[in-house]
Amino acid sequence: VQAAGLAAKGALADATGPMSRNDLRSATGLARADVYAAIATLIDAGELVEVNAKRKGGAWPVWTPERAH
Repeated sequence: VQAAGLAAKGALADATGPMSRNDLRSATGLARADVYAAIATLIDAGELVEVNAKRKGGAWPVWTPERAH
C-alpha cells in the first residue's frame, strides 16, 4: 500500500488536473485494492483531497491540497 501511495502521489504530481481513482490505478499499473487503500490513507493523512468536480459515475477525483487551491 505504501508503494501504491508513492506511485499515486507521483502520478498526481505529473498530472495537469485532478484524477479519478481508476485513472490513478491505470497510471500506476498497480492492483485496484492497493491503489484505493493508498488513496484512502493519503486522504486521511491530508496528503490528498477530493475535489468538487464529480465525474461520470459519481466519483470525486483526487488532487494534492496545494494544487487544489
